[in-house]
Formats: sequence, structure tokens, C-alpha cells
Amino acid sequence: MEDYLMQITNFLLRQSWHIAVLAVVIAAVSLAVKNIEDRIKTIMKSGKRFYRRPTFITIITVLLLAALTVPTTLALTYREKLPTLPVAASAERGDYGILMLDNYDPDYEGKEAYDDRLYLLDSTGKVKGVFSGFNICETFGGSHMLAVDEKRKTVWVAENVGRRLWHFDLRNGKLLQKIQGLKASALAVDPMTGNVWVTVSEGSIGRGHIKVLSPSGEIKAEYNIPGFDIACSSRDRSFWVVGKNIYKLDRKGKILGQIIDQIPWTAVSVSIDQKTGNAWVVVRAHPQVPGSKPEIWVVDRNVEIKQRLDLGELIPFCASVDSGKGVVWVGCLGTILRFTTDGEKLQSGRGVSAFSVVPGPSAESAFAASREGVTKIKVDESGYVSMGSICQTIDDQLGSSQKWLAIVPFADAKLRTSPHLTHLTLRQTAGEASEARLESAKELSGLGKVLLIYAHDHEEKYPDSLQELAPYDVDHLQWLIESVEYLGMGKTERDRPDTVIAYDKSLLELGQRTNVLFLDAHVAFETPEQLEKLGITKAEKSKAGIREKPVNSDVYKQLDEIVELSGLTAEMAFSEAIEVIRYSVEPPLKIVVLWRDLYENAEIERTTPINMDGISAVPLGVALKLLLKSVSGGFAELGYVVEDGVIIIATKESLPRKPETRTYDISDLTGKADDSGLENIFL
Repeated sequence: MEDYLMQITNFLLRQSWHIAVLAVVIAAVSLAVKNIEDRIKTIMKSGKRFYRRPTFITIITVLLLAALTVPTTLALTYREKLPTLPVAASAERGDYGILMLDNYDPDYEGKEAYDDRLYLLDSTGKVKGVFSGFNICETFGGSHMLAVDEKRKTVWVAENVGRRLWHFDLRNGKLLQKIQGLKASALAVDPMTGNVWVTVSEGSIGRGHIKVLSPSGEIKAEYNIPGFDIACSSRDRSFWVVGKNIYKLDRKGKILGQIIDQIPWTAVSVSIDQKTGNAWVVVRAHPQVPGSKPEIWVVDRNVEIKQRLDLGELIPFCASVDSGKGVVWVGCLGTILRFTTDGEKLQSGRGVSAFSVVPGPSAESAFAASREGVTKIKVDESGYVSMGSICQTIDDQLGSSQKWLAIVPFADAKLRTSPHLTHLTLRQTAGEASEARLESAKELSGLGKVLLIYAHDHEEKYPDSLQELAPYDVDHLQWLIESVEYLGMGKTERDRPDTVIAYDKSLLELGQRTNVLFLDAHVAFETPEQLEKLGITKAEKSKAGIREKPVNSDVYKQLDEIVELSGLTAEMAFSEAIEVIRYSVEPPLKIVVLWRDLYENAEIERTTPINMDGISAVPLGVALKLLLKSVSGGFAELGYVVEDGVIIIATKESLPRKPETRTYDISDLTGKADDSGLENIFL
């Protein structure tokens, strides 16, 4: 009897909404239990007594309550199942990163070690980390070789030639695990469990299977479903697998729907509209396969082909759906197509190739990976395409082969840099300094022109301060006031043309040279020797109004000295490099390294290689900063402070707080007012 009742109960629960409403109404007059299923069982229980027949008013009341309750319940249930859409808001704020897997090494066999690379870029293209050691090769599509687990802040990487699966923790940049023996072509993460679904190739199109691994790397399941690419639908918690055929699976591997033997050659990419559950499938053509042609198939939740978009003679590689903005990007060789999620064609990114494409911060922008690098494109309403490389500092270091992209939907991601690639992060320091120098020269040049106009209006006299230029609508006047040392007070247009009017003191604090503005409005980037002739010296290291201890000032002067450090090598131990730094000046520096802090918080030991080649003719302070950045590999930020004539090196979080020096006038106690009356209070 129980089985019979269960079958009836399940039947009612599977029916359409009006049957469900009827079940709720009936249940409302039965004994109160926890859910509809139990209520129906109660109603059908043999010998159940009802104490009175419900009145007409009671029935109407119950019906009205049901009319209100059922739609609300269904709406709440639907809302609960809606997926978390990709980071549209954080993308607009720049709170994201970009992962790029680069097939850098031209070889894929015959060697023990390979140099294909994984880059982590911030939203501006700055390299935050680069890890080497992969062995991958080009494929005929832009499958998901990278899978970011947003909830657990990790990323999985497929190594299709090396037959390995890599798992990195993006919170600290460490490699969590490396799983051998999986020739993966694509990956997808189950956001609920963190399990990664892997399409494993068995050597030819239409042959393969799926493995499901836990976040710890344990194999949880295996399904005999072949495919080239895979994607997760958060809309209905399912997985789409495409290749020779198209499959939709539930989280237990059960086939919910399939399209068999309708693709002449193969599909190479799938992306899901998380709002509707529709799958966008890229179908490729092959010259030797009759009837094959390049198309986009839009397959609905029921695994029925909703649209087929003919791509003509194009060679498509990938599709990427931006559900939040209702836009779909399709990367092809020579162009990037753009559609609405309803299948309407929009203005395309003509002239930009894409093996891989991911949505950008707006509906008109995207990031595209080609042989040349990573390009950020923007398509306006007229069809004009603006584009620019987002990683100019490393363009010459990228491979000339296929690349894969993935968005990291948070800004604090980290990736540890392989020792021999530290220079790729260090070279940005020089690039940023060069950019600052050019921007400074531009601002000073503009200031010079405004000063000439001011002098013309004020009987050839220059202003006493930059604040007097406010009526002249000067660009970035506040920056000029804060960053420029103005020397024009008392000067006139009749003075010598090579008279110094101003210089960039903020630039001088970063090194030994700076931009100087002269009376005739020209700007020059002067050497330390020329600055000395012009009477320009570096500002005190201490804050205005606070006197630095003489013993500390002596150390800072030593850190400004130009030194020769060509003896450094990448393999040199950190402790040995510290000794080279110590004895590079006279008298030798007093340096204390907090080794325990470095070991516990940055995994740096005395024997850790510095991963940095020798440098010449560089200020000692600059060399020390480069050394600390190089040895850390971007994993942790190291720094130093000067206290009582001693340089203390540690992670920045562990450095001693800089003492605040307060000056007290005690001349009334000593009878004299000189430096002996200074008392240091350390807070």
C-alpha cells in the first residue's frame, strides 16, 4: 500500500501547476504536516476521519490563500535557482584579473622540461605573476583549458600534451596539486561542490570520457561521454559537453538530452547563457568532411536546436556569453563576431583575431587572445573598432601560437612567479618609471607655457607661487603644487633662458634624475651631475617639520650612492647577496634580516636563489628594492626600514612601525636652544 501511495504522490507532484494548486487546496483541509507530499499521504490514509465538511466560505478562503501562496512559492523557488551571473559590476570597477595560458614553447616533444606559461594580469594588463613548466599545443578550438573556481578562489589548468591537471590557489599563488595521467581538453567547475569536470581525450574526435575530481584531486566519478569542450549551467545545475555530439548531463552524470549525428565534423566550443540556460555551440567545418560548415548553434534548455547562424567562410574558435549584458562574443580568425543573446547580429570587431575571447567591462568591449598577444577591443555603434594591447611590457616575451583566457572575478588574486621569469615582472618597474618620466615632462611643459602667459600679463614677472595660477585654468594644478618644486619667485622674462624655474621633486625621490623646467619653457631630464651644477639636491627623506636622526640620514645617503653590482647572479643565495649589498659602500651597511619572518610568511630562506642578474651604475636603494622584489617572486611583498642606522629587512606586514619623532623646545631648562635639546619619543 505504501508503494502505491508513493507512486500517486510522485505522480501528483510531477503534474502541471493546476494539479499542484489542487494538491495544496486539498492539503489545506487535512492534518497539518511539514510538506505537500506528507499532506497528500495523510489525505489518502485509510480510515482517516474528517470532523466536518468545509463550508463554502472556507473553500473560497482556502482558494484565495492558495492563489497567493503558490505563485509566491514558485517565484521564491525560481529565484533561489537563478545563477550568480559573471562579475559585471566588479568588471566595471576594474576589480578583476585575467588569466592567460600561453603556448610559448615551440616544442612539445623530445625535452625533459617545457616552457609554456600561465600569466596572471590585472585589469590594466600588468603582470602579477607568471608560472612556467606546462607542455601544451595548438588545438582546433578555443575550449575551456582554464577553469576558475570563484567560491574557493582557485584555478584548474589543463595540460593537453603533458597529460597533467594543475590546481593553483589564487589567494596565495601557490600550486596546490599536479595530477598526472589526464589528457584533458577542457574543464568546468561545479560551483556548489567545487568538483572539476574534465573532458579526457582518447586520441580522436568522438572518443573520450569525463572524469569528475574533488577539490582535493580525488576521482569522484567517470562517465563514458566523449567531448572536446564542456561548460557548467548554473541556471539548472547541469553540464553541457560538445564535440562530435552534444550532451546535457545532470550533476550525477545522467543524460538529460542529446543531439546525435547531426554535426558533420565537430563542435569546438560551448558557452552558456546563465539567464535562459541556452547553450551557444561553435561548429567547425573541415574541407574533407562533406556537408560541414562553420555555424553557431543556439540550443535551448530542452536540448533542441533553437537557431543556426551561418558563419560563411569564417573559421570560428570559441564563443563567450556575457549573460549579464545580454551579449555573445564569437572569436574567429580575422574577426570577432557579436550577437545579442536572442541571436541578433551586432557590430563586429573586424580585424581582430581570437583563439579565445572573454567579455570586457562593457557590452561593447572584450579581451581577445591571438598569436600576437592579448587585445582589448571596443566596438562603437558605427562599427568602429578601437583596440590596444593590454600587456605591452611583455608582448615581446609571448609565444606566437595559441592562447587561452579566463576572467578572475576578484582583484586580489595571486600567482607565484617561476624563478627564471622574474624579469617579466621587474621590467614593469622600469616601464612604469619611464611612463612617469614622460607624464612629468608633459605636465612641466604645460606649466612652462602657462607661466609665460602669466608673465606677459604681469609686467614680465613670474608668480610667487603656483597657487597664483588658479585663474588660468591649469590642468592638474593640484598635482603641480604637490609634486613640483617651484623656483620662479622673483624671476622675470628678462632673466637668462637657462634659468631653472621648477623641477619634479616627486620624480627625484625615486632616483637620481628628474625633469627640470627652464625659463624658456623647455624641459630636460637632467643627470645627477647636471642637477648638482643647477643647485638641485634631493629632498630630505623625512617629513617636513620632522628631523631625521643623523645616523639614519647617513644611511639614506649611502642608499643614494651609485654602486656596481655586476657580480650578482640568478643562482646566488639571498644571504650572499645581502653581504654583497652590505659591502658595496664604505663604511659597510648595518643590515638585519628577519629570517624567521621571511621563512614563515614568504617561504624565503638564506639559501633561496635571488633570481636576478647583476646590474651596474644603479643607486644602492634601487638595487635593494629590486633584489627584494626578485627574491620574493611576487609571492609576498618584502621591504625595509632604517632604524638607528640599521636597515631591517622583512615582509612589509612585519616591518617595525616607523618611529614618529617629535621635537620639544627645552631651552628654558637647559638655557640654550640647539640640537642637544631634541628628545625622541617613540610611539
